[in-house]
Amino acid sequence: MDTLLSYVIGMSTTEAAWLSTAARSGETEAEFIARLMPAAQHTAAAHEHPAEAYAEAMTAATDPVTLRDEKFAYGLEVVLDGLAPRLTR
Repeated sequence: MDTLLSYVIGMSTTEAAWLSTAARSGETEAEFIARLMPAAQHTAAAHEHPAEAYAEAMTAATDPVTLRDEKFAYGLEVVLDGLAPRLTR
């Protein structure tokens, strides 16, 4: 239970900080991301996996809310999958 709670609190805290930062910019979240993405891509260019992830993110044009929901669900699934073997002990 502690692991699950830590995941939820960690993701919630991160999301709140991100949304606060985007709101303080005076832009929509999508505009904020579009403005920051070139710098993120440039920084990640020397590293294969992050560079691929940023390239995919730019072509996906996914709504930020949908993307956050998908990332949360994926992470939750990973945490639960990792905990599942321990339940049979």
